[in-house]
Formats: sequence, structure tokens, C-alpha cells
Amino acid sequence: MEIGGKNYILGIARDISERKKSEEKIRQLSLGVEQSPASIVITDLEGAIEYANKKFTEVSGYTMEEALGMNPRILKSGKMPDSLYEELWKTITSGQEWHGEMINRRKDQSLYWELVNISPVKNEKGETTHYIAVKEDITKRKEMETELRKAKQQAEESNRLKSEFLSNMSHEIRTPMNGIIGFTSLLDDNDLSLESRKNYVQIIQNSTHQLLHIIDEILEVSKLQTHQLKKIDKKMNINEMLMQCFSEFDDVAKNKGVSLHLKKGLSDEDANVFMDGEKMHKIMENLIENALKFTQQGYVELGYILKGMTLEFFVKDSGIGIYPEAKELIFEQFSQEDTRLSRVAEGLGLGLSIVKGNVELLDGKIRLESKKGKGSTFFVEIPYKPVNPKISSILKISTKPLSPEITVLVTEDEEVNYQYL
Repeated sequence: MEIGGKNYILGIARDISERKKSEEKIRQLSLGVEQSPASIVITDLEGAIEYANKKFTEVSGYTMEEALGMNPRILKSGKMPDSLYEELWKTITSGQEWHGEMINRRKDQSLYWELVNISPVKNEKGETTHYIAVKEDITKRKEMETELRKAKQQAEESNRLKSEFLSNMSHEIRTPMNGIIGFTSLLDDNDLSLESRKNYVQIIQNSTHQLLHIIDEILEVSKLQTHQLKKIDKKMNINEMLMQCFSEFDDVAKNKGVSLHLKKGLSDEDANVFMDGEKMHKIMENLIENALKFTQQGYVELGYILKGMTLEFFVKDSGIGIYPEAKELIFEQFSQEDTRLSRVAEGLGLGLSIVKGNVELLDGKIRLESKKGKGSTFFVEIPYKPVNPKISSILKISTKPLSPEITVLVTEDEEVNYQYL
């Protein structure tokens, strides 16, 4: 530019410091939002997603392209009440902030918990233009809370059961002890007749056996808890073991007017197996005793079948049955489905926990099928280890008899007599 014969250079300078600072703040804010450890979602007034940060895509499983234009209801799990979403929408459309916890569903259909804060975004005029949601994944915290709650409930239930057990045990021990002490003192009466003396001695013996049974149960539970019991497989015969169990309880069943039945699944030859016969006998004893205890009329049936290389033992009864929710509880120590039954049926609530412990020692499994008022069936699966597997397979495959066949008709309704014949 020429002024008064002289040339000048005209320059215009603007101070853009504030703009640069503003741009830097926006850049930092953008990076902070994108790299935030919380999910951040911005929607329009209709709820359509316009922006979602990296954490949102990581947690939800939806990519940015999939999320844009969609409504956040794509995360709806169906596990929350509709009233929660109604309250949420009512709150934010009125210009207020909403916060709460909800279960959402990822793209892969898995569920997760989020702590959610949703706020309206307003312009200079105070008008709402968008909504922004800041969400924290609290799934692990919720799982931990659930576990702590379960642990607390289990501890409380355990204390309750132990208290009931101690109360019941006190009663169970005092009953035979009173019989032993009381009738022992009566034996000192010199005028006692011989018949009365014999009767008192019998009562003392029965009470002693009852007390020993209680002590044995308590000691066995202790040994199972401390893993002192070991499996000792020896040659034994399943049919003979079950016949012994049948003989032990046949009179008990008859005295109650309950029919006792036995079903064998193998020939006497194939029933020779390697097994811890003592523990298996104890398992069946406890199950039969339990069945008879809660069966006032009808029948109790014990037996087994061979399924592949697994022996499936069963004890079935027509007794009072069990509610579905109590099927697992009854295998816990000190537990009974209805504690009121302890006043009617003797026992400490340890029998089925002992059964389960011994079944697991034999590498087996136990399960229960039952309907309240329709009876129960306990199934015990134990590996089949035949003493002579070759003979066992020949008997199953051969179509020719190994010895001359003789047909014998036995008319006998007593299982013991039938077995003898």
C-alpha cells in the first residue's frame, strides 16, 4: 500500500487464544467421553441413538453402526417391571435426571446389571435437545451381593438347623437314656416277677441299641466331614446283600401293615461284584428305614437293575412324598422336609446326608423322584464291576443254555422262604 509516496504493508492480527483453548477443551472432552470407563449414550428426543462410546459397544456387544438410529430398548431384558421404564421416561421428559439399577441384555442374549444415570441436554434457551445416559456395568458387584446374601441365608439356615438338631438330639438321647436308667433301677426290686424282669431287660436292651444307633450316626457324620472314611472294594454278592436288608426290615414292615418287596436285576452269578459291601448295605438300610418311617400304608420296594455298566439301586415307597423344593434340602445335614415330623418320626435328620456321603465315596450318584402325597423313589447309581466279566458277557450273548433247563413252580408269598427254596 502506498501512502505519501511510501509503501506500507498492512497486517491484521486476531487473538485466537480463546478459540484454541476452546478447541483443546472440546478435544479433551471428546477423548474423555470416548475413553470413559462408563458407557455413554446420547439420543435425540425420540430416543434414537446418535452417539455411543467405545465402552458401550464393548459392554453391549453392538457395534457403533448397529447402534446408531436404534432405541436403547434393544437392551431391554424383560426382567424389569414396565413401571420402571414409565417412571424413567416421565422423569427425563419433565427435564429431571433419572438414576437407578436395571438388568439389560447384550447382543449375545446374556444378561448384565447397570447403574444408570440419564439426564436431559439443554440449549442456551433451556430447551431439551438430547438425552445423555452414563451407565456403569455393576454385574460383578451384583453377583458378589447375591453370593453374600446366599452365604448369609445359608449361615442363618445352618444355625437354625443346628439349633433344631441339638434340641432334637437332646430329646432323642434322653428318651433311651430314661428307659435304660429307669428300668435298670426297677430291676433292684426283689419282689419283681421273672416275667417282668425279662420284659425290663428287653426294654433296656432296645433302648441301648437305639442310643448306640444315634451315637453311630453322629460319629459317621463326623468321619464323613473329616474324610476319614475310605472306600474298600471287596468281592460281594448284591443279591445276598439285598436279601439281608429285606430280612432285617420284613418284620418291621409287617408290624406296620406295609408290604415289603424285593426285585433283583441280575442272576446270582452276575451279582458277584467288587464293591464296598458294608457301605452299600448301610446305604440301602438307611433308605429302607427312611421309606418305612414315612409310609403308613401301602408298600416299600427295594431292588436294582443293570444299565450298561452302571447298577441302579432303588427304594420306592407309597408314603407321604416330598415337595419339589425340598428335594435337595433333605440331603443336607440336620435337615428334615418338615421339622414337625421329628415329633412323630424318630431321627436326627442325618440319615440321608450319611447316605449321600457314602454314595459319593462309592463314586456314585443319588437322586430322588417324588410327589407330595404320592410316594418317593430314591435312585443310587454305582459303577458295575463284575467279578467275572467274561461269564457275565457270555450269559448275555449266548442263545444256548449252559446247563439243562428245569422249570420249577414255587408257590410262596414270603420272600425269605422263596429264597430258601
